[in-house]
Amino acid sequence: FLHESVKDAFLEAYAHALNEFFADGDMSNMTVMINEKHFNRVVNLMKDEKAAIGGGYNAERLFIEPTVLVDITP
Repeated sequence: FLHESVKDAFLEAYAHALNEFFADGDMSNMTVMINEKHFNRVVNLMKDEKAAIGGGYNAERLFIEPTVLVDITP
């Protein structure tokens, strides 16, 4: 949960941090989901939500980008 009063500042700081860690956009050294079951569960949870940052994934590698979802539906 992220309080609305700090949302914009957090998103800006998080995006900046990601750009510093992955300046060239290469996230191939990031860890991946442990198995297909958990990968599919997380992708399904993200499916109908709005990603302010990230949201991309690679099913072949079981990789999900660092992601921040906003305006989540309960």
